[in-house]
Amino acid sequence: MGDVDKDNIKEHWSTDPRLETPIFRKIMPRDGFLNLLRYLHFENNDIAPYKTTSDYDRLWKLRNVVISLNNSFQEIYNPTEELDIDEVIASFKGLIIFKQYIPKKRFDIKVY
Repeated sequence: MGDVDKDNIKEHWSTDPRLETPIFRKIMPRDGFLNLLRYLHFENNDIAPYKTTSDYDRLWKLRNVVISLNNSFQEIYNPTEELDIDEVIASFKGLIIFKQYIPKKRFDIKVY
C-alpha cells in the first residue's frame, strides 16, 4: 500500500476505473483489513512511556513481538561462516530517524 498513492485507505479497494488497484481486493477484503487495523494492538496505549525519559524505546509497542521473533529465528536458523550480507540504498521520502544523507544524492535509507 505504501507504493500506491491514494487519498485514503478505502480507495485501495475502489472499483472506480480511475482509482482501481485490483490486487488489494484479491489479497484481502477491505472490511477485514480495516478490522485488523482497528483491533490489532500489541501494547496498551494508556501505559505509554514518556518520550522525555533517557531510556525511551521507540519500538515499545512492538518490543515483545521483536524479542519473540528474534528468539524464534535463533532457534530455527544458525548462520554459517559463509553468510553474505548485501546492502542497497533505497530512496525514501517519509519521516524516519535512521535516514542517511549521501552527498550529491539525497536522504535515503540503507537496507541490508
